[in-house]
Amino acid sequence: MRRDTIFRMASTTKPVAVAAAMVLLDECRLRLDDPIDQWLPELADRQVLKRPDGPLDDTVPARRPITVRDLLTSTFGLGLAGALTLRLEPVALTDVLPAALDTLPGSPPQVLAHVATQGLATTPDVLADPPLLERVLANLVSNAVRHSPAGCPVTIGASALAGRVELRITDRGPGIQLPDQTREFDPFQRLGDTDNTTGIGLGLALSRGLTEAMGGTLTPEETPAAV
Repeated sequence: MRRDTIFRMASTTKPVAVAAAMVLLDECRLRLDDPIDQWLPELADRQVLKRPDGPLDDTVPARRPITVRDLLTSTFGLGLAGALTLRLEPVALTDVLPAALDTLPGSPPQVLAHVATQGLATTPDVLADPPLLERVLANLVSNAVRHSPAGCPVTIGASALAGRVELRITDRGPGIQLPDQTREFDPFQRLGDTDNTTGIGLGLALSRGLTEAMGGTLTPEETPAAV
């Protein structure tokens, strides 16, 4: 892109505010881990839901304040270990996957036409927070279905080894170049995806944060046709 390239922008408040914040960071007048209470006192002493799916009046004090870093990444601490109150319990993948698929666009027959499963019924239960695991699966499967060619269903497979369960979600899309694989879980990364009607690039970042909060890991892996 040349310095005099003309392009159109919409919803400029966030990028302009972030650019101004980065200038203050560069001048050491602001730090990423500074609490924002001093500038936005109305956000001090927050009460948060005890559980993500709980009633709105069932709250507890937040474990930490919102920081500048949270605002710049639009995460507000969601998914970071220690920022959520988790309820870990044994969960069968065959129980949580249908609920995750129900959140995807389209009717159940349309969604199931794009998904194939392997080994879920024989895999041991996993220790997880059911609503959060459901959200992670919905994000990952939705992303995989969106990038898969027509007629190539996404495969969801599971296996157990050494006391851990490995869940694989495999698509046959164009894949992600190796240099970009370290960035795909960063907030707001779309890596060349020009369809701006499907989100703003937070799904994978949120999924990794929630996974790590539950004690798991989320990593990309190359397949013969894609990642």
